[in-house]
Amino acid sequence: MATATLWDTAVGVGHLAWCSRQLGSLLGVWARDDGTPELARMFGTMSNHHAEWAAACTARLPTVSHSDGTSWTPERFVAAPNIADEALLTSSAGATGADARRRVAERLPLLVRDRARQQRKLVDGVLDEPTTDLLDTLIAGVETHLLMLRRGQDGLHG
Repeated sequence: MATATLWDTAVGVGHLAWCSRQLGSLLGVWARDDGTPELARMFGTMSNHHAEWAAACTARLPTVSHSDGTSWTPERFVAAPNIADEALLTSSAGATGADARRRVAERLPLLVRDRARQQRKLVDGVLDEPTTDLLDTLIAGVETHLLMLRRGQDGLHG
C-alpha cells in the first residue's frame, strides 16, 4: 500500500476542502431559494455540513516552507482538483426544480466521497490519525446525506 507524502496529503485534502466549500455554497443558495420546504431544509443542513468539512479540511493543511524562503500557506492548497470537477460544479449551479436539484445533490457529493476514499487509502492511519479521522467523518457524512436525500424523495413522492 502506497503512503502519501505530506505534500500529496495536503494537495488531496486541499481538493476536498475546495469541493466541500463549493458544494456548501451551492447547497446554501438552493436552501435559500428552493420552494419545497423539506428540500430547502435538507439543502441547508447539507450546506452547513459541507462548510464545516471544508473548514476542518483547511485546518488540517500545513504551511510548507521551501528552501528558497517561499512558503505555501494552508489556503494555497485549497484549489479545484481538476477542470472537469470545476466545470461540473459550475454547470450544476443552474439546476432548477426539485428533481434536478436532488439529482445534482446526489451526484456531486459522490465526487467528494470518492476523492475522500481515494485519499483515505493513501494516508497512513497510524502516522496521520487526525487526517484519517477527518476523511472517515467526511465519507460517513456524505453517506448520511445520500440517505437523507433518498428518504426525502420517498417522503415527497411516496
